[in-house]
Amino acid sequence: MKTFLLRYQKKIVFSALALLLLALFGIGAFWVDSKTHPFSSKQQSIENTQVDSPSITPEIEILPSTPEAPEESMDAPTEELVEESTEETTLENEEGEEELATTEELEMLPPVTKTHGSDELRIGFLTDLHARSNAGIPESNRVIKPFFKNIITSFVTQMNNDFGADFLLLNGDVIEGTGRNATVGMGELKSLKKLFDLTQIKKYWVIGNHDVRAVNKKQWQQALEIDYLYDYFDKGDYRIIMLDSNFDDLDKNIAPGDYFTRGGVSQKQLQWLERALDTKKTKIVFMHHPPLKNIGIHPDSGLLYNAPELQEIFSKNEVTAVFFGHLEYSYQSEVNGVKYFMIPGATKNENYQGTFAEIKIKNQTIELTLNYLDKSGFYKSKKVFN
Repeated sequence: MKTFLLRYQKKIVFSALALLLLALFGIGAFWVDSKTHPFSSKQQSIENTQVDSPSITPEIEILPSTPEAPEESMDAPTEELVEESTEETTLENEEGEEELATTEELEMLPPVTKTHGSDELRIGFLTDLHARSNAGIPESNRVIKPFFKNIITSFVTQMNNDFGADFLLLNGDVIEGTGRNATVGMGELKSLKKLFDLTQIKKYWVIGNHDVRAVNKKQWQQALEIDYLYDYFDKGDYRIIMLDSNFDDLDKNIAPGDYFTRGGVSQKQLQWLERALDTKKTKIVFMHHPPLKNIGIHPDSGLLYNAPELQEIFSKNEVTAVFFGHLEYSYQSEVNGVKYFMIPGATKNENYQGTFAEIKIKNQTIELTLNYLDKSGFYKSKKVFN
């Protein structure tokens, strides 16, 4: 045995050293790999979403309110409502930050105290928000991105605490809709509704072409818990009319997958409109698409295809004003005694980021103020069309 050890001791020592070096090399490689590629247990989003818009002013602390109902409303068929999920789920946004898929609890705004004469109408107006959300599991749970959330909270706080709006008019394209399925679209609409409901000022909704890129019209109604697509109601001396301009040139409903951006008002709706305008009250109309022709700031492909027919009805029935969005411009004109106001959206016009409007109407006089973000991220106001 002694002879054996003496004969092979050099080989034994070299083998032991070689094994030791291999072991040390393996441990070092594992340590480097673990630092370079740490394990992540975060849920990865499976849908393509766009980059967040820049953040704006800090969210406003908000406090309980009482609802104000319109004096009169046209009956409309009631739709079965979809029950909202309350499941709490973790998600990951584009920047890899985890968020909770349930909307945080926010206090309601206080009751509206600002008053004005009964002959004056005050309307809070917001159009073309094009809101997006972070991914949620399940898809019906949506977290509205901070940029859009801050616009909404700024809007409802201003309308509730300072302007004293009689009602809010949400004029279509509240969601981006593009590339979203119906479950996601309905989830985004429900999440947005919760934010607008921080004030209990009455809300009225007009459907836009981007809304119906994600959901059909019945799903839009269900998500917002409303039973109309077009309707009217009276407020004091005023009749407010809302139209659905999402019909194609064959008089068919625009639905997900159609992406028909021009829009039109259906013949059935035009017959209804003639009856709705049969009143001595001051008549104000809201719709998503511009009922104009050859206005010079945009190709006619973006304007309502049956605009001349609608203009004739408005003029014949002495409509005071028509308000709309869709094209993201600030524009005003008068055609045969009817005033037409295009108000820019909240996100797609660089000069009017975060825009919402205050509309004052007294008899036939209209005062319109735009609120929008300046370059430093704070809201400023300016009167337009005066």
